[in-house]
Amino acid sequence: MRLSKNISEKIAILSKDEIGEIMHTLNALLSDVASALNNAKDNAIENASVAEELSSTSLQIGKRAEEEANVVQMTTQEAKEVAHAIEDANAQSQQVKALTEKAQKKPSKCTTSLRRNHAQPHTNRAK
Repeated sequence: MRLSKNISEKIAILSKDEIGEIMHTLNALLSDVASALNNAKDNAIENASVAEELSSTSLQIGKRAEEEANVVQMTTQEAKEVAHAIEDANAQSQQVKALTEKAQKKPSKCTTSLRRNHAQPHTNRAK
């Protein structure tokens, strides 16, 4: 065991006296240590696997967060463009409103002319 450094090897028990009992206890202790080391190795392998999976998941989350940030940025830009278009439409409607109000306050020559024509007898209609 000393040369091979394999703690799972058992020590040969050649006697049934106190030395034999000590060797038996030492074999049990070495077996427990070997079992603990194997469990630690298994846990280390499992932890490494979980760490790799978490790293991969973290990278995917990072990429998706970046994509979502781009979508939000594009949506914000489009919303600003829509807001500007609404402001322009509002300004144009205010101009139309002002022109309409101005037109309603000042009778045009056309309206006066229509009233005059309507008041005159229509001689051309009978023909």
